[in-house]
Amino acid sequence: MSILQICEWIGNTSVSVGIRESIWTYPIIESLHSVGIALFIGLLLIWLTASGVTRPINSVAEMLKKERAGRERPSIIAAE
Repeated sequence: MSILQICEWIGNTSVSVGIRESIWTYPIIESLHSVGIALFIGLLLIWLTASGVTRPINSVAEMLKKERAGRERPSIIAAE
């Protein structure tokens, strides 16, 4: 079987035909898929924050905030 034949077979299954011919099935599946991706990314960010992976990023952000306020020069720039 070629890839084209496999794709045609999948496209002709009852599930594929039902999704293709229904007005609401595809938009509902697509919406659930988008919500699932958003939940996955959100939980991944929460997990990374809880495990301390984002600590270096937060320290760089704090350094940039202090630089913007004019209180401290970043240590990577040589003093004049």
